[in-house]
Amino acid sequence: MVHKKVLVVGGMGHFGNLLVEDLCRHTECDLFVPSRSVLDLRDIRSVDSALSEVFVAICAAGPFQTLPVTLAELCLRRGVHYIDLADDRGFVKKVHALVPGDGRDLPAICSGWSTVSAFTGALARIGTAGLDKVDAIYIHMAPGNRLPRGTSTIASLLQSVGQQFSVRRDGDWHTVRGWSEPRRFSFPAPVGRRGRVPGRGRDRRGVALVRLRRASGDHADVRWHGLRHACQRDLAE
Repeated sequence: MVHKKVLVVGGMGHFGNLLVEDLCRHTECDLFVPSRSVLDLRDIRSVDSALSEVFVAICAAGPFQTLPVTLAELCLRRGVHYIDLADDRGFVKKVHALVPGDGRDLPAICSGWSTVSAFTGALARIGTAGLDKVDAIYIHMAPGNRLPRGTSTIASLLQSVGQQFSVRRDGDWHTVRGWSEPRRFSFPAPVGRRGRVPGRGRDRRGVALVRLRRASGDHADVRWHGLRHACQRDLAE
Protein backbone atom coordinates (compact mmCIF):
# COMPACT_ATOMS: atom_id res chain seq x y z
CA MET A 1 0.00 0.00 0.00
CA VAL A 2 1.38 3.42 -1.00
CA HIS A 3 1.10 6.02 1.75
CA LYS A 4 0.74 9.70 0.91
CA LYS A 5 3.64 11.95 1.79
CA VAL A 6 3.05 14.76 4.28
CA LEU A 7 5.54 17.58 4.78
CA VAL A 8 5.56 19.28 8.21
CA VAL A 9 7.60 22.48 8.34
CA GLY A 10 8.47 23.43 11.91
CA GLY A 11 7.80 19.89 13.10
CA MET A 12 10.65 20.05 15.59
CA GLY A 13 9.09 22.93 17.52
CA HIS A 14 6.58 22.50 20.34
CA PHE A 15 3.34 22.73 18.35
CA GLY A 16 4.80 21.06 15.29
CA ASN A 17 5.98 18.16 17.40
CA LEU A 18 2.51 17.71 18.89
CA LEU A 19 1.10 17.65 15.36
CA VAL A 20 3.68 15.08 14.24
CA GLU A 21 2.81 12.88 17.23
CA ASP A 22 -0.90 13.02 16.32
CA LEU A 23 -0.19 12.22 12.67
CA CYS A 24 1.93 9.24 13.66
CA ARG A 25 -0.73 8.00 16.04
CA HIS A 26 -3.80 8.46 13.85
CA THR A 27 -2.67 8.22 10.21
CA GLU A 28 -0.55 6.02 7.97
CA CYS A 29 1.10 8.77 5.97
CA ASP A 30 4.81 9.07 5.14
CA LEU A 31 6.02 11.99 7.23
CA PHE A 32 8.81 14.31 6.09
CA VAL A 33 9.94 16.63 8.92
CA PRO A 34 13.00 18.56 7.72
CA SER A 35 15.11 20.76 9.98
CA ARG A 36 15.64 24.46 9.29
CA SER A 37 19.06 23.68 7.86
CA VAL A 38 17.39 21.48 5.22
CA LEU A 39 14.33 23.62 4.45
CA ASP A 40 14.55 27.40 4.61
CA LEU A 41 11.19 29.09 3.92
CA ARG A 42 13.09 32.10 2.60
CA ASP A 43 14.95 29.98 0.05
CA ILE A 44 12.60 29.15 -2.82
CA ARG A 45 14.87 26.40 -4.15
CA SER A 46 14.96 24.49 -0.86
CA VAL A 47 11.18 24.78 -0.51
CA ASP A 48 10.62 23.60 -4.08
CA SER A 49 12.91 20.62 -3.52
CA ALA A 50 11.16 19.66 -0.28
CA LEU A 51 7.77 19.54 -2.04
CA SER A 52 8.80 16.68 -4.31
CA GLU A 53 6.05 13.98 -4.23
CA VAL A 54 4.32 15.72 -1.28
CA PHE A 55 0.52 15.39 -1.04
CA VAL A 56 -0.06 17.79 1.87
CA ALA A 57 2.30 20.47 3.21
CA ILE A 58 1.74 21.78 6.75
CA CYS A 59 3.46 24.89 8.09
CA ALA A 60 3.83 24.86 11.88
CA ALA A 61 6.80 27.23 11.89
CA GLY A 62 6.76 30.69 13.34
CA PRO A 63 6.43 33.41 14.26
CA PHE A 64 4.09 33.88 11.31
CA GLN A 65 4.32 37.66 11.57
CA THR A 66 7.76 37.46 9.94
CA LEU A 67 7.35 34.45 7.64
CA PRO A 68 7.11 34.65 3.84
CA VAL A 69 4.27 32.87 2.04
CA THR A 70 6.68 30.97 -0.23
CA LEU A 71 5.41 27.56 0.83
CA ALA A 72 1.77 28.39 0.06
CA GLU A 73 2.74 29.96 -3.25
CA LEU A 74 4.68 26.91 -4.40
CA CYS A 75 1.95 24.55 -3.19
CA LEU A 76 -0.53 26.37 -5.42
CA ARG A 77 1.86 26.18 -8.33
CA ARG A 78 2.55 22.46 -7.86
CA GLY A 79 -0.98 21.36 -6.89
CA VAL A 80 -0.03 20.41 -3.32
CA HIS A 81 -2.61 20.78 -0.54
CA TYR A 82 -1.55 23.36 2.06
CA ILE A 83 -2.35 23.95 5.75
CA ASP A 84 -0.78 26.39 8.19
CA LEU A 85 -1.20 27.10 11.89
CA ALA A 86 -0.90 30.85 11.37
CA ASP A 87 -2.04 33.11 14.19
CA ASP A 88 -1.36 36.37 12.36
CA ARG A 89 -4.09 38.13 10.38
CA GLY A 90 -1.61 39.75 8.00
CA PHE A 91 -0.05 36.42 7.07
CA VAL A 92 -3.45 34.85 6.46
CA LYS A 93 -4.47 37.75 4.21
CA LYS A 94 -1.31 37.28 2.14
CA VAL A 95 -2.06 33.58 1.68
CA HIS A 96 -5.69 34.28 0.71
CA ALA A 97 -4.50 36.86 -1.82
CA LEU A 98 -2.56 34.13 -3.63
CA VAL A 99 -5.69 32.13 -4.44
CA PRO A 100 -7.53 33.06 -7.67
CA GLY A 101 -11.10 34.25 -7.31
CA ASP A 102 -12.83 31.23 -8.86
CA GLY A 103 -10.77 28.70 -6.85
CA ARG A 104 -11.50 25.91 -9.35
CA ASP A 105 -9.10 23.05 -10.04
CA LEU A 106 -6.84 24.13 -7.21
CA PRO A 107 -5.42 22.31 -4.19
CA ALA A 108 -6.91 23.02 -0.77
CA ILE A 109 -5.31 26.14 0.75
CA CYS A 110 -6.14 26.31 4.46
CA SER A 111 -4.62 29.23 6.37
CA GLY A 112 -5.12 30.46 9.93
CA TRP A 113 -5.72 27.08 11.56
CA SER A 114 -4.21 28.08 14.88
CA THR A 115 -5.88 27.81 18.26
CA VAL A 116 -6.64 31.52 18.29
CA SER A 117 -8.60 31.59 15.05
CA ALA A 118 -9.85 28.04 14.46
CA PHE A 119 -10.63 26.97 18.02
CA THR A 120 -12.17 30.23 19.22
CA GLY A 121 -14.23 30.43 16.03
CA ALA A 122 -15.58 26.95 16.75
CA LEU A 123 -16.42 27.96 20.32
CA ALA A 124 -18.28 31.05 19.13
CA ARG A 125 -20.29 28.89 16.73
CA ILE A 126 -21.20 26.49 19.56
CA GLY A 127 -22.15 29.35 21.84
CA THR A 128 -24.39 31.12 19.32
CA ALA A 129 -26.33 27.99 18.34
CA GLY A 130 -30.04 28.59 18.90
CA LEU A 131 -29.72 32.31 19.66
CA ASP A 132 -31.81 34.74 17.63
CA LYS A 133 -29.37 37.62 18.01
CA VAL A 134 -25.92 38.22 19.49
CA ASP A 135 -24.68 41.77 20.07
CA ALA A 136 -21.10 41.00 21.07
CA ILE A 137 -18.69 38.11 21.49
CA TYR A 138 -15.76 38.28 23.91
CA ILE A 139 -13.17 35.52 23.68
CA HIS A 140 -10.39 35.01 26.20
CA MET A 141 -7.87 32.17 26.15
CA ALA A 142 -5.59 31.49 29.08
CA PRO A 143 -2.56 29.36 28.14
CA GLY A 144 -1.52 26.29 30.07
CA ASN A 145 1.53 27.60 31.93
CA ARG A 146 2.94 24.14 32.63
CA LEU A 147 3.64 23.58 28.96
CA PRO A 148 7.06 24.41 27.48
CA ARG A 149 7.55 27.64 25.56
CA GLY A 150 9.73 27.60 22.46
CA THR A 151 11.50 30.60 20.96
CA SER A 152 8.95 30.97 18.17
CA THR A 153 6.05 30.85 20.62
CA ILE A 154 7.52 33.57 22.81
CA ALA A 155 8.31 35.71 19.77
CA SER A 156 4.74 35.32 18.52
CA LEU A 157 3.27 36.28 21.91
CA LEU A 158 5.41 39.40 22.15
CA GLN A 159 5.13 40.46 18.52
CA SER A 160 2.09 42.69 19.07
CA VAL A 161 3.31 44.50 22.21
CA GLY A 162 2.67 48.19 21.60
CA GLN A 163 1.84 47.57 17.94
CA GLN A 164 -1.30 48.91 16.29
CA PHE A 165 -3.81 46.53 14.74
CA SER A 166 -7.52 46.52 13.97
CA VAL A 167 -10.33 44.87 15.91
CA ARG A 168 -14.04 44.63 15.10
CA ARG A 169 -16.27 46.47 17.57
CA ASP A 170 -19.91 47.51 17.27
CA GLY A 171 -19.91 46.70 13.56
CA ASP A 172 -16.87 48.85 12.72
CA TRP A 173 -13.10 48.42 12.65
CA HIS A 174 -11.13 50.18 15.38
CA THR A 175 -7.40 50.60 15.90
CA VAL A 176 -5.95 49.39 19.21
CA ARG A 177 -2.48 48.79 20.59
CA GLY A 178 -1.34 45.32 21.52
CA TRP A 179 -1.30 44.44 25.22
CA SER A 180 -3.44 47.46 26.16
CA GLU A 181 -6.97 47.78 27.58
CA PRO A 182 -6.71 45.04 30.24
CA ARG A 183 -9.85 43.11 31.16
CA ARG A 184 -10.60 40.48 33.81
CA PHE A 185 -12.44 37.19 33.17
CA SER A 186 -13.75 34.59 35.62
CA PHE A 187 -13.10 30.94 34.80
CA PRO A 188 -14.56 27.96 36.65
CA ALA A 189 -12.51 26.52 39.52
CA PRO A 190 -9.68 25.77 39.88
CA VAL A 191 -8.57 28.42 37.36
CA GLY A 192 -10.38 31.45 38.79
CA ARG A 193 -9.97 35.05 37.57
CA ARG A 194 -7.45 35.80 34.83
CA GLY A 195 -6.32 39.00 33.17
CA ARG A 196 -6.38 39.59 29.44
CA VAL A 197 -4.95 42.17 27.05
CA PRO A 198 -5.50 42.51 23.27
CA GLY A 199 -2.78 40.71 21.35
CA ARG A 200 -1.98 37.65 19.33
CA GLY A 201 -1.04 34.42 21.03
CA ARG A 202 -1.63 30.71 20.78
CA ASP A 203 -1.71 27.60 22.87
CA ARG A 204 -2.87 24.05 22.43
CA ARG A 205 -4.07 23.07 25.86
CA GLY A 206 -5.41 25.97 27.84
CA VAL A 207 -8.76 27.17 29.04
CA ALA A 208 -11.12 29.28 26.97
CA LEU A 209 -14.14 31.38 27.81
CA VAL A 210 -16.59 32.73 25.25
CA ARG A 211 -19.08 35.31 26.53
CA LEU A 212 -22.02 36.20 24.32
CA ARG A 213 -24.02 39.36 25.01
CA ARG A 214 -27.63 39.07 23.91
CA ALA A 215 -29.92 41.90 22.90
CA SER A 216 -31.76 41.53 26.21
CA GLY A 217 -28.57 42.33 28.11
CA ASP A 218 -28.06 38.93 29.75
CA HIS A 219 -25.12 36.67 28.99
CA ALA A 220 -24.42 33.12 27.90
CA ASP A 221 -21.03 31.72 28.84
CA VAL A 222 -19.41 28.78 27.06
CA ARG A 223 -16.38 27.46 28.93
CA TRP A 224 -13.99 24.90 27.53
CA HIS A 225 -11.40 23.08 29.65
CA GLY A 226 -8.71 22.02 27.19
CA LEU A 227 -9.08 20.83 23.62
CA ARG A 228 -9.44 17.20 24.65
CA HIS A 229 -12.27 17.71 27.12
CA ALA A 230 -16.00 18.13 26.71
CA CYS A 231 -17.64 21.50 26.31
CA GLN A 232 -19.63 22.76 29.29
CA ARG A 233 -22.27 25.44 28.94
CA ASP A 234 -23.31 27.74 31.75
CA LEU A 235 -26.25 29.96 30.85
CA ALA A 236 -26.44 32.93 33.19
CA GLU A 237 -29.89 33.95 34.28
